[in-house]
Amino acid sequence: MNKQILTKHYDAFDRIDIWLGGHPGSDWRLHLPEGAKAILAATDVKYNPSWPYELTLYQPDVETLKAVRRLFGATIAINITYVEVARDFPTRWQADAKRLVLHYLRSATHRYGPKKVRKVKNGYYFGKPGRPERLVLYGDRKSKLATPAFGHPCAHTELRFQAVPAVRAAGIFSMDDLIEFDFDACWDRRVRLWAFRSRTDLGTALGAAGDQPRVTPKALRARAKRALKSSKYKAGNAFALQMLWRKHPDVTKALKRLTPKEWFRLARSKVHEPPRKWR
Repeated sequence: MNKQILTKHYDAFDRIDIWLGGHPGSDWRLHLPEGAKAILAATDVKYNPSWPYELTLYQPDVETLKAVRRLFGATIAINITYVEVARDFPTRWQADAKRLVLHYLRSATHRYGPKKVRKVKNGYYFGKPGRPERLVLYGDRKSKLATPAFGHPCAHTELRFQAVPAVRAAGIFSMDDLIEFDFDACWDRRVRLWAFRSRTDLGTALGAAGDQPRVTPKALRARAKRALKSSKYKAGNAFALQMLWRKHPDVTKALKRLTPKEWFRLARSKVHEPPRKWR
């Protein structure tokens, strides 16, 4: 694993909530792999007596998901109500993970995301609690995912799908869909990664239509600098591209779309620089 630090990412589910149409039996836990983290509880869902129990899985691996599928069999109806799709970028030091999160924040847009990104404690949240789909970032903890990244400092990125319509919009209807889930397709469809071209291009994209011939390159660069430093586009003290993009959709004209591999190569070079140099 040490050779792979800062060279790749790891995908897994962080949490899954499943409503059950019946109790799986008093020995249900014996059917799960050793070490599987799961909680079974009675639900309190008004006007919905069809789902009396809820099973919550934390950081399940594929073997755990397969065991849960066997446990339910064809006799217990299920309804998957909440899913956290996680992607961790392991780093050597926690400080590197925090810088990687800041770089992600300034270079990613969430296609179905909100106008506002909020910093809560050490995390960044795209939208308010209760939103059907949210992007969440943090870099102050070690990875908990059931992957080779486990236990390492990491930049943690996570798509949260809350309530059945959002879960199904992500292509998840059954345990089979969880077991065969295409993480790359999910991230590629919902999150876009970018690199800034030049400050002149950014200043042009932020201006009114047709004003470029009357604006000098120096003034365009100054306009771009003001936007990058403006509190209107910050979550806490960090610039969030999401907020600038939602306010000025044409800003993408000044950006270069990156593949995940291209973004990661750029991120590796940025993670060792203080954010004040990311200009």
